[in-house]
Amino acid sequence: MRHPQAEAREREKELLQLVHEDAPELLELPGIGAITGAQILVSRPHQGRFRSEAAFASFAGVTLIPASSRLTSKHRLTGAATAG
Repeated sequence: MRHPQAEAREREKELLQLVHEDAPELLELPGIGAITGAQILVSRPHQGRFRSEAAFASFAGVTLIPASSRLTSKHRLTGAATAG
């Protein structure tokens, strides 16, 4: 019987290799490792599904909306991105 931690490390190494082969630039971004990079790759839409990067950002729930008062100028993410 394999140790769960050892198997998890092995699977993460496999994911790292797959992400490195398909999109090595993802791994250069802060906070993106094997698991997050793999999730991004399997979640990305096919080419032509969205008319622009802005349309994809809106779909993903990562567009900024104004959240300012008279004294400050702030933005926040749309609700979909923060609904944990």
